[in-house]
Amino acid sequence: MLGNLGYLNQIEGQMDTAESNFQDALQIHRKTKNRRFEGLVLSNLGSLYATRENWEEAQESFHSALHLLREIGDVHFEGYVLGELGIVEATSGQIEAGLAHMAQAEVLTRQVNDQVELGLLFCKRAHAEHLADHPDAAARSMMPDRSQKP
Repeated sequence: MLGNLGYLNQIEGQMDTAESNFQDALQIHRKTKNRRFEGLVLSNLGSLYATRENWEEAQESFHSALHLLREIGDVHFEGYVLGELGIVEATSGQIEAGLAHMAQAEVLTRQVNDQVELGLLFCKRAHAEHLADHPDAAARSMMPDRSQKP
């Protein structure tokens, strides 16, 4: 519930409140040993940090989420998080690492046959390849800007 509230706060541009709700949700899931939802909330935090262009914290959150998701065998969400990590890396200048993570994401996404996520992943990869081909271009994030109201 707090994770969902954090997501809504993020959409409304209430980033500090969103982070607080995500942190509270994270503590609850850790106490109850709900590893899957702990991974989901860590991914949400990664997206929040990426929106703020805090690349290091975003990467740390995504890596922590990946560790948990691999531990419990959630291949579907692992693919998603690998794609998000990849675009954060590429946008922050670590293009090769980003492309490598996106390649891993593609394998898992094909394995679970998620055509929608596969399409999104191709868009992320195209953005990363554009950054590789145009290093002087402004590195604009493919992360959704949840600080702007729809």
